[in-house]
Amino acid sequence: MIPAGLGPVGPALIARKRRQLIAAFRSHGATSPTTARTLEELGLGHGMLVRIQEHRHVLVDVGQGRFYLDEAREAAVSRTRRLMLGAVVLVVAIGAMLLSQWG
Repeated sequence: MIPAGLGPVGPALIARKRRQLIAAFRSHGATSPTTARTLEELGLGHGMLVRIQEHRHVLVDVGQGRFYLDEAREAAVSRTRRLMLGAVVLVVAIGAMLLSQWG
């Protein structure tokens, strides 16, 4: 879901925010249950992007408002995202080729 008014740059802005979110956890070492931090300690708010990453189990809540980054899960989600993007690009390229043949 892309917020209204962002147009074609929306996905790029969201991707940048996601990378910044992940980087905050990594830079503070919050990558295991024992090193989990609060969002406040990381300088983050509990916005939509945090909720999405929590739903995907990339960010894990260990209680008392403390979270950590599950590196393995983040890598799997990123891999899936890249595969989906590649599939979309391939379908668009094939569509463009077919249209150019008929046009």
